[in-house]
Amino acid sequence: MKKTKWLVLFGIILVIVFAILLVNKTVLLKGKTEEEKQNEIISAINNNDTDKINEFIKNKYPLNFISKEGFTPFETALNNRSLESATLLLKNGAKINDKSSTPLFVQIVANMYDYQVSEEGPEYQKELNSYKSLLKVASKNKSNNINATNDLGNTTLHIAALKGHPEIIKYIIDLGSNTTPINKAKETPLLIAVKAGNIEAVQLLYRYQNENLDKDNEGNNILYSAAMNGRKDIVDYLLLESKEGLNDKNDMGKTALIIAAEYGYTDIVKMLLNNGADPSLKSNEGKTALEYALHWNHEEIIKLLK
Repeated sequence: MKKTKWLVLFGIILVIVFAILLVNKTVLLKGKTEEEKQNEIISAINNNDTDKINEFIKNKYPLNFISKEGFTPFETALNNRSLESATLLLKNGAKINDKSSTPLFVQIVANMYDYQVSEEGPEYQKELNSYKSLLKVASKNKSNNINATNDLGNTTLHIAALKGHPEIIKYIIDLGSNTTPINKAKETPLLIAVKAGNIEAVQLLYRYQNENLDKDNEGNNILYSAAMNGRKDIVDYLLLESKEGLNDKNDMGKTALIIAAEYGYTDIVKMLLNNGADPSLKSNEGKTALEYALHWNHEEIIKLLK
């Protein structure tokens, strides 16, 4: 009997202690200033401490303030590549700065490292999955437009083509991205992938190739752009797919062969000639590919063109 009384008494004491601790915690939280709460959130984000962030969310901490650096908590997490924190915040209503000219989807993809410098392996796949999770969460809010553009007119797919990650490009298209948007420089995602030298992105996006659209504001088509940027592997791929646009001229009257000869890309000159490029065509300056090669003294190319 005495034992039972002691157990009951012990239980009552535990309940009282727990209640006191709970009240004290609530008072402590309520007693914090907004600035203190904001600082705690930023600190947790900087440490990618999702447990702390979860606790703050449960306690109704603010999620959409602007930090001293000019970023929202979500933007801070994204900029720090605290991707787990960014996803948690986005799921719970965190937003980008209303005054930002860069839409949410564009911000997410622009934050990625370039595919060409990324190392394959478990960590890379983990990072890819984190970005895909962010994109998926963003897509659930219908106010976030996958085709929204930044100041340069670039959509999410433009930025993905520049970054070059094949999985992300596929995922963005699956989320409903327009496949042939044009930015302010009149570039499609395919054209951007070509200029950046992202061969896998080019192979993915080529199915959406459109001769009338894939020319920039200087009249450079995809083959010319590949040649101008010395993208030998992409020139090879494009020529295998089609000879279309082989002798097209840009606004300066230059063909892919002329620009390759001018810039000294011997292997590309060989490829173009072997596929039927016309060496007699002249630019607006009245010069052939040979004359440009002679001007810059590209000896190997001069031999090929004579």
